[in-house]
Amino acid sequence: MVRSLSSKPAVSKPTVSESAVSEQDWLSAAHEFAVGRSLVVIGLSQNQTAALASLSGLGGQVVGSIAVTPSHAMSSSVLGPRLNITSATPSILDHTVRGFAQALANSAGAVISFLDKVDPTRSALVVAYLPVPYSVLNGRETTSPDSALTMHLEGKSVAKDLLDSCVPTLLSLRRDARAAKVWWETATVQLRSERLVVQDAGLSSGGSATYICSSAEQVPALDEVLVTPFVTGRTCSVMGIVSAGSTLVLPAARQIISVDDKNRPSYQGNITGEAWSEESRAGIEAEVKAVGSLLAQQGFVGPFGLDFIEVSQHERRYIDLNPRIIGLAASFAQLLWPRTETPPMAAMLTVGSWGSEAREELGRAIHDAVIRRPLARVWLTSTARATGPPRELPRAGTLYLDPNQPQLLSVAETPSSSPVLWQPLASENSAFNVGELAVLGNLFCDPPVIDALIEKFGSNEWVPQLTASLESVLRTQP
Repeated sequence: MVRSLSSKPAVSKPTVSESAVSEQDWLSAAHEFAVGRSLVVIGLSQNQTAALASLSGLGGQVVGSIAVTPSHAMSSSVLGPRLNITSATPSILDHTVRGFAQALANSAGAVISFLDKVDPTRSALVVAYLPVPYSVLNGRETTSPDSALTMHLEGKSVAKDLLDSCVPTLLSLRRDARAAKVWWETATVQLRSERLVVQDAGLSSGGSATYICSSAEQVPALDEVLVTPFVTGRTCSVMGIVSAGSTLVLPAARQIISVDDKNRPSYQGNITGEAWSEESRAGIEAEVKAVGSLLAQQGFVGPFGLDFIEVSQHERRYIDLNPRIIGLAASFAQLLWPRTETPPMAAMLTVGSWGSEAREELGRAIHDAVIRRPLARVWLTSTARATGPPRELPRAGTLYLDPNQPQLLSVAETPSSSPVLWQPLASENSAFNVGELAVLGNLFCDPPVIDALIEKFGSNEWVPQLTASLESVLRTQP
């Protein structure tokens, strides 16, 4: 039973006695950073920028906000202290990697004019959820890295070279996907694996251009690809935050992965709070700091994520670098501040600019929260089957999940159900085309609940079952 997943703040809020680092410690540090500052916030949606605007509650003055949302065509409009931009990138995955920054760069005139209007002295601090092009900021200070750097690092071949230089990785080959029939047999011998993982060497995210192949015929029609052996183990992610002279390392988590009908591994969320040996924790911390040090040398600041496979307690192999905040941050935010993600999310986005002692306080608070309460976060998405507006979603709140019922999710509790916290992430796209990915929301619950679903329905079928059951909730929700 997850009492902490109640949507009622009085139940969810941890008491000071439950943690070695109190809520007041990291909040005081965030307040000290924000107080008296003029701020401009930039987010993925109007809802997100509105949430980040509550930085004013930490003592800052938000003078303007910019929302950059995925869409099918570029546009921009100003409404008072808000600038709304749409990108020509409808996929949230592509939008996160490149569309967000490209839309800001393509709307440079509108962005510069807006910033000069709300911040004529150019003294405001820009807090952005994702990397931004420094060229549009006109010298303003920001807590985010320059997207010119991060888009370079998003390239899988570039990221692989960086990881190869400082942490243990998988042996890889670079090949022309169109000649797979020529190199396949030799590659399986060189990599000592009958199954190979083939990944586009360019920009991609969320596993959208990664394929698990058992034969040359399954290799997709791409250009240059990275080829690695298929390795079994615990697939994990970890987040670091780079600041001047140091890297704050946050707790590692198990990834929830499914494989779609094209043999692509798909990210479906993460599980925090699982056991790690002292040796593993120390090794992961050293490895994340090694990557953070190299990123800092290139001018990177702020949060980044690493994916790795834990082959054993003594062996890890790093497989991907994400030079931006990652989904794991949503779990940390939920654990630290269940009433709203804003204060801890804002803290993680700005902590690189805090003092060293304050950074450590936030890190200890997150570590303590993760240890106290294991938590599964499922990132629910769906693929549009027809052209039309976004699907209607159930309201936020506590639902009940019962693997023994035809409809997994319900508003009513049963003897064998478990409580889950549903947080819809309403899309601001006006319409989706067939095949486009729509983000539905986050589902938080006890980890055994997800493991039970995977065991019953299989690693590739439990997510569609869960997504389909949202329809029944919508029909029955009062």
